[in-house]
Amino acid sequence: MTIGQHHCVQGCEYKVTGNSESEPTGAVCLPDPCPESDTFGCGKSVAQLEQAAKPSSDPRHLFHAQQSCIANKSCKLRCEMDNCQWMDEVIPGFVDPYLGGSGRWPAVEASCGDVKNQLGSMLGAKWIVDRECFSSMGWYHVQVDLLGALQRSGCGSQRDWNLVGDQIAPCLKESQPGYPQAYYTMGGIFVHAAREAVRVQCIAKRFIQGLPIDINTDIEGKVCKAAY
Repeated sequence: MTIGQHHCVQGCEYKVTGNSESEPTGAVCLPDPCPESDTFGCGKSVAQLEQAAKPSSDPRHLFHAQQSCIANKSCKLRCEMDNCQWMDEVIPGFVDPYLGGSGRWPAVEASCGDVKNQLGSMLGAKWIVDRECFSSMGWYHVQVDLLGALQRSGCGSQRDWNLVGDQIAPCLKESQPGYPQAYYTMGGIFVHAAREAVRVQCIAKRFIQGLPIDINTDIEGKVCKAAY
């Protein structure tokens, strides 16, 4: 299998065979404007997350389910974005450290087990443990892995950043159904604030480094990776 580049033009993807990007010579319009593959990029990360799904008895399951949902929905939006390859860089950038257990992930995950052991079989313990773990894992993910991925590949255009942010609340409802709307509203407000703080840090660092704010120049534009 060869990994190439496809140009996404007004909902129709073109495989470039000539020299012109705007009017590619011998271009073939493909039926899928943003083909997915589990062999590279965000598609691979989504597949890895799904394969590593946690049972409901594991206090890490809420965070894992949320990450899987956001990665899946965001990956599918690639060719609606200003920069189609942004997700193929950023999603693996924050999924790989988590799945690989690098950085402080072992300690963060161990703390989930510690809280579970401390509360034992107390009434409501599982609910508290699950959300304590969800919060601590989510905080580390945003402050360390997401920030690192953004600083390496680009902070994203405002439009692309918002597209990903719009997936968070629906995923929260999907991974934790059945709560009053206020639960999701407050969760969304908190996550929005945390994400925006990270975006400000990303913009500041890339500005100081003299790098393009939105995305690295070698992966910018309406070009999606595709396997063919």
